[in-house]
Amino acid sequence: MTPSIKYLDSIQIKGISTGTSFVQNNTRTLWNSFMTGLSLSGRRPDMLYSVDIYPENYFEGFDPTLEFTKWAGVQASEKTAKDSDLDLLHIPAGYYAEFLYQGKASEAAAFYREIFSDWLPRSKYLLDNRPHLAVMGKEYRGEDPLSEETILIPVKKKTE
Repeated sequence: MTPSIKYLDSIQIKGISTGTSFVQNNTRTLWNSFMTGLSLSGRRPDMLYSVDIYPENYFEGFDPTLEFTKWAGVQASEKTAKDSDLDLLHIPAGYYAEFLYQGKASEAAAFYREIFSDWLPRSKYLLDNRPHLAVMGKEYRGEDPLSEETILIPVKKKTE
């Protein structure tokens, strides 16, 4: 598991959000609502963004019942700028560890666990307090074992 470390410019996401936790996990409900809204409006984006915003120090003494904010959205553009039914989220610029996940969406938890319990502690990076992203493009197929998505974890270099 070797990610690419990439600097991403700031972006704007248009979408909907909800509070959730790893135990509660209402991701499916959020995405069903978002995709239903896109279908009704005739919008067909090429890329979807799943964004998780964790409170500061969320992963210290990890508790799966603690809430965080989850977004379902698309990158804001001239086409989406007028969508008053969607909220706007600013993702600040910064460095991200970019991983390619291939597999069923429902089985991604083990992949994330490996990132946080194996790769991150052994790397020369620390988790940064910025939004976490999953980008689902043309190769994303949900529960298909060949489905692909890009996982972006915010990082900063460890100071020695």
